[in-house]
Amino acid sequence: TVPGAVTTAVHSINNLDEIALSWFDSSGLEHGAVHVGTQYFLIDDPAGTGTGIETINDFSTIVGKYVPSGDSQPQGFEGFGRL
Repeated sequence: TVPGAVTTAVHSINNLDEIALSWFDSSGLEHGAVHVGTQYFLIDDPAGTGTGIETINDFSTIVGKYVPSGDSQPQGFEGFGRL
């Protein structure tokens, strides 16, 4: 369980056992994370709120969404690289 999480939702597990997930804090705010081994890498887009990580492939590329500040519609994003 992600430290500080009230609810955790696993969305994807790649063949390297890296887990893409979203978690919710006590205020109900969504955050993203990737679990690798025994570590959680917390991911929040600094340009908004409601970050969620939807999937991770075998190259550790993540795809997710966030809600930009001042907007109500989520936007997608893609991130690359080994964690």
